[in-house]
Order: sequence, then C-alpha cells, then structure tokens
Amino acid sequence: MFDYPEELAFLDLSFNRLTSIDDVILQYPKLTVLYLHQNKITDLHEVSKLAKLTNLRSLTLNGNPIEEKLRVSNYVYYLVTD
Repeated sequence: MFDYPEELAFLDLSFNRLTSIDDVILQYPKLTVLYLHQNKITDLHEVSKLAKLTNLRSLTLNGNPIEEKLRVSNYVYYLVTD
C-alpha cells in the first residue's frame, strides 16, 4: 500500500469503532500525529501502548468511552508524562 510504511507520520483512524489499539501501529516509529477520536476505546491500557511511539506529538481520543470514564483522573497528564 505504501512504498515506505516506516516513514508514515500521520494516521487518522477516527470513526472506526475501534475497541483496542492494535500493536501494528507500533511499526510506525516516525508517527507524529494519530487521530483516534470517535471510536470505542474504554481501557487506558490500550492507550498506554502508544508510549513506545516516542515521536508522537498529537493524539486525539475525544469521543471514546475512555474520555467519560477517566474525566476525573487526568488521562492527558498520564499520556504526556508516562
């Protein structure tokens, strides 16, 4: 599909009813922007997988059940500092 998939920097997976974040995303080490809004992600463990993407600078999770579930605890802080 791509000539150089390892060079992928932007990925939009929003509005796909995803309930988990597949480890295949970790094959894109140069990923800087990842849109996951309006999916069905409920588990913070799924999001923590993204910590391995050290170049990731922009991540959207709004519209996922995790947003409501963790509104009281600051998951944005967790993602930035963990």
